[in-house]
Amino acid sequence: MLNKAQVQELFEKEAVLFGETDGVLIERAIELFGEKATDYAQKPQTGWYNGFGVGNFTAYYLTLTGFMRAASWANVAEIRDNKKLTKNEE
Repeated sequence: MLNKAQVQELFEKEAVLFGETDGVLIERAIELFGEKATDYAQKPQTGWYNGFGVGNFTAYYLTLTGFMRAASWANVAEIRDNKKLTKNEE
């Protein structure tokens, strides 16, 4: 699990420039947090993700807010899974 400072540091390490904003490619976010967490951060009209196109190719990425949302989703999923394991051990 990661805290806010760790997520911001990871974002700074992984981000690339798209227009006037930094973002982390969707593919990389999936590698870091998993597909479900990344899907959660790609909700329409949230501003958590975007795309930048060149010709007929668009690179989709998470904004800092989206990256934090994906990390948060992954944190909560880990907490949930740990609670299930603890319950099963009792």
